[in-house]
Amino acid sequence: MAKRETLDDLLAERVPTEGVTEFAERAGVSPRTLFRLRSGIGTRPTRGVLTLLALALKVAVDRVEAAVEASRKA
Repeated sequence: MAKRETLDDLLAERVPTEGVTEFAERAGVSPRTLFRLRSGIGTRPTRGVLTLLALALKVAVDRVEAAVEASRKA
């Protein structure tokens, strides 16, 4: 079975030279929120948070949602 893309994988692919804190601020989410999503901690993110991340990463919201879910299961 192929490895599912996690949020860390997505960040490494789309913004490899940008720090996590800088990316979070550019995306409009708190660094803590991004850390929790990357770590698979907490509840499911709102559609608004997913949309902000998708816009900043220039990918579909569904791809970000799948990556967040994969991070929770990793």
